[in-house]
Amino acid sequence: MPFPNTGVLDSFNAGAFQNLSARAGWSATTIAAHSWLTDGTPTLAQANVTPGGNMWGSQWTDAECWCTFTTLGAGVNFDICARVQAFSQFGSTYYCVRVSTSSFLLVLMNGGGATTLATSGGFTGAAGDAIGVEVLGSTINGYYKPSGGSWSQLITATDSTITGLGNLGLAHVSSNTVAIDEFGGGQGVLPPTSRSRITVVRQVGSGA
Repeated sequence: MPFPNTGVLDSFNAGAFQNLSARAGWSATTIAAHSWLTDGTPTLAQANVTPGGNMWGSQWTDAECWCTFTTLGAGVNFDICARVQAFSQFGSTYYCVRVSTSSFLLVLMNGGGATTLATSGGFTGAAGDAIGVEVLGSTINGYYKPSGGSWSQLITATDSTITGLGNLGLAHVSSNTVAIDEFGGGQGVLPPTSRSRITVVRQVGSGA
């Protein structure tokens, strides 16, 4: 299936220096009470204080989430999250694509403990790139789109630790070194199931 199948949820085009937790559509729940901020442009959202993160208010079981980033500072770990079921400094639970300037990972956060499910080498994040995560049943996929390029699936894993409804989200570990200019996502689209064929054999009898 193509990715993404959903549009932009927030393009950060209104409300300079506004906490995301106060914007329409976003949950008031944040990591360690620290929210992302829209900046003075006001077409970007940027990380605030270590650690930080925000959840979108709606929930899905099968879901996709993606964003385009304009800044990815050295040493930062940045998560684009789906099936978020807990969101705190020491007890987060979600699936995510985690990127830095040199790595691209699928990660399970389970009660605050991080388990790397899969890794993709040769990733170098640059301004204008986009990343995405897709969770369909027990399949977790990671996507990447270079600036001016097309989406491609870089990585996949299977895990059934987190089931049921969850939010979408953004999380970071650094200070003011991540900025994004659009955030999208929603219901994930399951691939079509193949239908089994039934062959009918007609027997023609001979008559006198």
